[in-house]
Amino acid sequence: MKRPTTDELADFGVAVVLVLTVVGYPLIAPVSLWFDISNRTVSVPFRGLVLSIALAVMVLTPYTSRRVKVNYFWAVWWIFWVWYLFRIVFDAWAAPETLHLPLEEYLLSAAGIALLPAVALASGISPGSLGDLLRWFFLAAFAAAGLNFAQILLDGSFDGLSALFLGRKYTETLNPIWFGHLGVTLVILATCALLSAGGGRVERLLQWFAVVFGGLVLVVSASKGPLLSLFVVFPAIVLLVLRRIGGKAVLVAAGAGGAVVLAIVFFGEILVQNSLFYRLQQAFSGQSTGSIGRRLELYRAGIDIVLDNPILGAGIGPLGEMARYPHNLLLESFMVNGIVGGLLFSLILLFGLYHCARTVISGTFRTAWIPLLYLQYLVGAMVSGSLYDSSIMWGLTAFLMGQEVWLSAKGNRLPVSERVAGSSNPAEGEALQ
Repeated sequence: MKRPTTDELADFGVAVVLVLTVVGYPLIAPVSLWFDISNRTVSVPFRGLVLSIALAVMVLTPYTSRRVKVNYFWAVWWIFWVWYLFRIVFDAWAAPETLHLPLEEYLLSAAGIALLPAVALASGISPGSLGDLLRWFFLAAFAAAGLNFAQILLDGSFDGLSALFLGRKYTETLNPIWFGHLGVTLVILATCALLSAGGGRVERLLQWFAVVFGGLVLVVSASKGPLLSLFVVFPAIVLLVLRRIGGKAVLVAAGAGGAVVLAIVFFGEILVQNSLFYRLQQAFSGQSTGSIGRRLELYRAGIDIVLDNPILGAGIGPLGEMARYPHNLLLESFMVNGIVGGLLFSLILLFGLYHCARTVISGTFRTAWIPLLYLQYLVGAMVSGSLYDSSIMWGLTAFLMGQEVWLSAKGNRLPVSERVAGSSNPAEGEALQ
């Protein structure tokens, strides 16, 4: 048996950290319900496992052949994070009454769950391993969605199919917002896996089913944030398909469109009654759905706080009893650390969005899912997350930028035959397998 190289071990570690960061918690979320135990009994060891693997990757990376590239992005990244962590510690010492959580909770979320795994993901993964990573990532997301959907069916008594679409569906350990995001993630990964032309017939059928199932998860979650993230990601998916128009791409597009039409025809009356469509109707008609009105209140209060404290910011918990955070990362960055912290975070966003667009334009279907997931969870964090508790967004940001180093380094680039270049050469489709 061949002994794995340090590069192979690092690839494996990064892949595990990435998959567990994005869909790991949904995978283990039903466990506490099955065994009737506290969720923290399961989630805390899980977080410890992810952190341990991340630290192992960080220790191993200097002994690999990876090219470490120090650029403006990472300088901005570290200045922002050092400043942010310092502010958490300073506020805990100078104004502990303003914090909504104990200091150790903030540090565990910010450093242990968000920052350190993201640093491990920044080393990226070798291009040759991206195909296998996409395949296993898809299977993990499919399993997570299936387990939580099954738990919803076990928890409720549904009188007919229509009852499944009434109200927001979630479990005691997975809220409807992140259940909906799990559905969007499954749609993205399954679509990219389909278009990458890999796998056998059974795997292809599973991927087709996963696209539809992911959409179903999104609908029954009845959450606007995940739907918004899908709308943001959708044009990028269309761009990728148009850049590689061919029989397979047309078949995928026609099949997906046909599935949507059939769903509307057969389930139109049920979908109209669904909470997601009802909440969207309220939002577009100018009626407050509760969550929108609440967020607008937080945004207005947050802007006032920024204007009152423009230089140094107002600290970690400036909203007081209104909320722990304003549900908008950009606004929160200015609220917490003032104009300098806000500008640093703005630069992180600009770097990420630039490389996101660059990867979509020049990448393959085996790499396209990286910026698509980044966009999805960036939108999710922008409307529902906080700086210290958006580990998926931070992890995908670091992985996107780290992968950019891999793909731009001389000698690491994917072969021309594996790039989406719109060529009619049949060999290009085969190369993606």
